Amino acid sequence: PIIFYLLLRYCLTEKFIYALVGFFLTLIFSANFGFTSAPQLLSFFPLSFVFLYIYLRYVVQKNVPWKGLLLAAGLFLGLHAIHLLPVITSLFTKDSAINTQVFNQNVIAGSGADYFAANRVELGKMSVELFQPWLSQNFLALIVPVISLLGFIKHKSKLLSVIGIFFAVTLFLVSANVTQIGVGLYQKLFYIPGFVMFRSFNEKWYFAYAFYYVLLFAVSLYYLLEKRKIWFTVIVLAALFGISVFRMMPFLSGKAIQATVDQSKNVSTIFSIDPDLMESLAFIRNLPQDGKVLTVPLTYTYFQIAYGKEGGAYVGISMVSNLAGRPDFAGLWSLEPYRQPILDALGEKDFEKLTELLSFLNIRYIFYNSDPRPMDNLPRYYDPAFAKVESEIPPLLKDQSGYRALLASLPVKKIYQRGYYSVFELENHVVRPLIYVADDPPGISSVSYANRSPVLYDVTIDVKERKTPFLLVLSNPYYSAWDLSLKGVPGRAIKSHIVVNTYANGWIIDPGSFEDDAVLHGRIYLTSQNVFYLGSLISGATVLMIAYLVMRKAIRRKREAK
Repeated sequence: PIIFYLLLRYCLTEKFIYALVGFFLTLIFSANFGFTSAPQLLSFFPLSFVFLYIYLRYVVQKNVPWKGLLLAAGLFLGLHAIHLLPVITSLFTKDSAINTQVFNQNVIAGSGADYFAANRVELGKMSVELFQPWLSQNFLALIVPVISLLGFIKHKSKLLSVIGIFFAVTLFLVSANVTQIGVGLYQKLFYIPGFVMFRSFNEKWYFAYAFYYVLLFAVSLYYLLEKRKIWFTVIVLAALFGISVFRMMPFLSGKAIQATVDQSKNVSTIFSIDPDLMESLAFIRNLPQDGKVLTVPLTYTYFQIAYGKEGGAYVGISMVSNLAGRPDFAGLWSLEPYRQPILDALGEKDFEKLTELLSFLNIRYIFYNSDPRPMDNLPRYYDPAFAKVESEIPPLLKDQSGYRALLASLPVKKIYQRGYYSVFELENHVVRPLIYVADDPPGISSVSYANRSPVLYDVTIDVKERKTPFLLVLSNPYYSAWDLSLKGVPGRAIKSHIVVNTYANGWIIDPGSFEDDAVLHGRIYLTSQNVFYLGSLISGATVLMIAYLVMRKAIRRKREAK
């Protein structure tokens, strides 16, 4: 809304200062313009741009300053090229996760239309939205809708009519349950590429809806009080202010955040993080070997759960990957494509098969939380029904005693323990390195590598006595942007880049395509990183361009003043 206001002021006055303040705000909140915020951005700004155009042309009857707006749009895109360019490139890369999410018809149908159909009745209640912000059983719930309606009845206004249209559109989008015809139309919208981002419609459209509801209420209130006596206006505004403060008291007193974790046994969301957990994460961060981490107990989605020092619990994305910086598997969803085979191996207590599957996923460490409280007090998160998984839960995953039996049956050794938290390491002979040759004997590797960065590995391959093609494997999710290059070896020697182990990267190398050489040196590089570097240059150049425009404007004003 602040950026919208600055854009409105810029269109009305054509003063560059409003655009400049807007650019500054977008830099401060640059994370809000990334991929994860796309639903909120795309629910608010496209509608708001249309609203702004209609307001300028038909309400205030002013020409749109297209030249200035195009310049502002170019500068905005340039400022944020550092993170927008990689996202846009990934969007149109065929095998990327973003491309699959946006364009894959199976994902659209399952994650979009089917999810919407399953949740629209529970989440799509128009009354919940109409009686915002005082959703309650008393008369306060009527204040906002009644004042908004009276504005239409008492005053004819182009502005109110335009706001009313956008209010109706966003009410339809946020409630998603307006007549069967409307529901059918909404379901068809999910087949538009990218619309799947709005599957949680009550959340994603709420901010745009609230914006137009506030405008409708404020303009209606203004027209109702416009010609009233000052004492009447003061009384009405004081009453509304008092009611608003009363409504905000739970927030101001802190009660609004005193909630319990959804589907838990009265577990508070407020907690003080356990120092033992932080010490354990620090240990994991400094582990000497490459290799991914399996975080157990496994939730049936992708959450990690950890109790606080004095009660309360964290339920969210993995702390191991986001705080310790080590790639990990924190739930069964994250174990795809091996989720079902792992469940089958656990059910059959086939630990040899289980170890092989963990090895294919490049899992070297197991991070174990022995605290019984998460499984006892948040059982739904460990229930396959929670994630709509059809498989029965294997006995080894039902409680902590099962996990202790599982760890006792695997070829692991404990290398760390603090409080409830332990770290186990799988024995070397069962662990596949991050980069390896597929036919190397267990415990012997003809490949050595150095991790220069998350996107660059230097590799050395011993190829003596190899006469037939062999397969080099990188145990990261397949992405065509991963590139293998070998020094002094013709490009034809690298036959193809393929998917191996159903998810990883593999390169077929033919030693018959180059002269005998005992050792090959090369690198594996994620070439899409070049897009990030290009975006960085564009963003830097744009900052300099804005600085130049500001200085030129200041010099021109100084000269005019003289």
